Amino acid sequence: MTHPPRLLLGAGLLVAANACLAQTISPQPEPGLWRSHATTLVDGRDAQAEIRKQQEAVLAQLPAEQRAQMAATLESEEDLRTTTDCITAEDAALMVDPQALLAEAQQNMSGCDLQIEQDGPSRLAFQGTCSGDHGFVGEMHGDLEMISSREMRSSFSGMSNHAATAGDEDPVKIEHTEVSTWISADCTELAAP
Repeated sequence: MTHPPRLLLGAGLLVAANACLAQTISPQPEPGLWRSHATTLVDGRDAQAEIRKQQEAVLAQLPAEQRAQMAATLESEEDLRTTTDCITAEDAALMVDPQALLAEAQQNMSGCDLQIEQDGPSRLAFQGTCSGDHGFVGEMHGDLEMISSREMRSSFSGMSNHAATAGDEDPVKIEHTEVSTWISADCTELAAP
């Protein structure tokens, strides 16, 4: 896949599993421009909102001229919760193939041993354990669902023991949800500077 929406990379925690799934989920997403919006909660707090508050606190302490420059820079930064991707017809076909999703997940994420199963005609569910090769250590579960050919949803949650294994903090609860919606058949918006 060239540029799947973050939805599949986030729920692309549909990671290394030993399952062999023969069926595809449906419906297949329409090719074109897709927008994904994600929310990540860490111990119930919105991670990006917390970062934004910290940035604003730093801005408040800067001299007026520097504050204006930094504010302009921060405003021009892309909202990390929202991404736009172009899905080709080939990408769309792979996105409903559980074996293809697993192969991509195995390539993108190491250190996770998850079991995945088809949970109805339009939904995949997973659960398992990650060893932290990508910063997560612990148990997790989640799902990916094709709501329609123009909407996909994913979620995962788990308790990360990463901080606890460092010896100084309690496990952290992480919850991630993502909704991707079809915008247009035309992807030229992404090509614009």
